[in-house]
Amino acid sequence: MMPLQTFLNLSEERKQEILDAAYEEFALNSYSNASLSGIIRKLGLAKGSFYRYFRSKKELYIYLLEHATSQRLDQVREMLESEDKTLYEKLVENFAMKIRFDLQHPVISGFLYKVMLERDNKKTGNVERIVKNEIDLLIKDLLKIHFGKGEIRKEIDTDLLSFTIMQVQSGIYEYIEKKYNINYKKNIMERKPIFSIPENEIMKLVRAFSSLLEQGYLFKK
Repeated sequence: MMPLQTFLNLSEERKQEILDAAYEEFALNSYSNASLSGIIRKLGLAKGSFYRYFRSKKELYIYLLEHATSQRLDQVREMLESEDKTLYEKLVENFAMKIRFDLQHPVISGFLYKVMLERDNKKTGNVERIVKNEIDLLIKDLLKIHFGKGEIRKEIDTDLLSFTIMQVQSGIYEYIEKKYNINYKKNIMERKPIFSIPENEIMKLVRAFSSLLEQGYLFKK
């Protein structure tokens, strides 16, 4: 989904200001409760001016989703193409990269988290499922490589394994939120990192969750 040419003609600094305000609005609210008026007010724009950038709230939302997802998945694709790492090592690195990405981009992370909650929302065209399908395809491409290397037992179902990996990644966040009593929404509002945990503690959690897959006999020793 492309924005209107007027938006593309803006300076990079101004475009980023608009995206930051929009990400924050959607990160703190459901799609239905997010307000273009709130975004416009933060930016100090006249209401009519904003519609020279995006035709509607939905077009803005989809553009934000594509912009945020491309940043994250481009990072993942580069890592997954490495041929000298095992599947387990790639999973550990992927989970760690996701956490680091969210620490560096808390508002974008909050937005993507909210997208995942918009299940079966007719107003958004079920974009949550679209995002998950894209991630699913990426994981399955990865699994195909490592099935070929003999790292995964032949009887393991690819769909089940891909789904499990996505659930484990989601589970890491729920566990961190519970274990450290973190208020994600408050941190996003205050533009703080989503959580402040030492690097060694993050990696300990990442390896523990990744080991659940390995020790569950999903992967060959």
